[in-house]
Amino acid sequence: MKRFPLGLLLIVVFLTGVVLPLQARENWKGDDFCQTLTSQAPQTGITTIKFWNKSACELTIDLAFPKLIKAGLSIPNPFTTVLLPKEKVTMVTITPTDKSAWEYQYRYFWKLGSNQAEHDDSYVYTLPYPKGKTYKVIQGYNGTFSHNGEWAYSIDWDMPDGSEVTAAREGLVAYVVDSFKEHGTTPEMKDKTNTITIRHPDGTMGNYCHFKHRGSRVRVGDNVKVGQVIGLSGNVGYSDCPHLHFSVYKPVDGKTSESIRVTFRHGNKTLTNFEKGMSLKAD
Repeated sequence: MKRFPLGLLLIVVFLTGVVLPLQARENWKGDDFCQTLTSQAPQTGITTIKFWNKSACELTIDLAFPKLIKAGLSIPNPFTTVLLPKEKVTMVTITPTDKSAWEYQYRYFWKLGSNQAEHDDSYVYTLPYPKGKTYKVIQGYNGTFSHNGEWAYSIDWDMPDGSEVTAAREGLVAYVVDSFKEHGTTPEMKDKTNTITIRHPDGTMGNYCHFKHRGSRVRVGDNVKVGQVIGLSGNVGYSDCPHLHFSVYKPVDGKTSESIRVTFRHGNKTLTNFEKGMSLKAD
C-alpha cells in the first residue's frame, strides 16, 4: 500500500499596495501565526509594513515585491529573515519617488522554525512509541516512493489506529492540528493532515503526522519530555493506511525546508539508516 508524507507547513500571502488613508491600514491581517500591519504617512506617502510572529517558536519569512513602481525599499528584494516568538518588527519601509503614480505589490511566505538552526548531531533520538512496543518501518530514509528531496530523511511506521505516539526528543510544542477526519490520496488531503510539531532545544523541528481525529494529547506551548505521550496515531490526511510519519527539519527559507538525518537508539546500538521492513522494538 502507498504511504504519503505530510507537506511541511507553508503559508503564502499575496497583497497589493495602493495609496490609501491611514485609517484603512490599522488592522493586523494574516493568520494565527503571522500577521502584518501596513501604515502610511498621509503627507509623504512613506509606507511601513510591520510583521508580528504570533507563534510559540521562530518563523522564517520570505518577503518579496513582484511589483514596485516609482518607489524604493529599505531592504533587498527579495528578503529572508527570522522572527523570534511573539516578536513584532517593522520589516520594510517603502518610499515613493513619485507620489502621483506609484504602486507596489508584495507577497510573503513563512515556515515554522529558524533557517539559522544548527542540528546537534551528537543527540540520539528515542523511538516515538512506548517501551515494549514494536512497529515496522514501511518507508525509511530515501524511500523510493516519496521520501526524496526535502523529504529524504523521513520515516513511516506501520501503526494501528489509536496507538500511543511519544516524543522522540524533548522540546516545546509549536503546532497542533487534530481537527481533521478524512484521508485519501487526492491533492486536497495534503492540507488536512493532523500534525504535532515540536521545537527542539537546538532549534530544529520534529514533525509527527497523521494523528486520529482529536488525537492530540498536548497543546501549543507545552514543554514535553522524551517518551511523553503526545497523541494517538491515525490515518488522517494524505494517507491510505494507519501509520506515523516522523521527520526532523529546519526551514531553508519561507518556502522550502530540509529534512535532517538523525540517529535513534535501539537497544545498546544506534541506528542511522531506516529501510522498509525493519521491525523496531522500543526499549
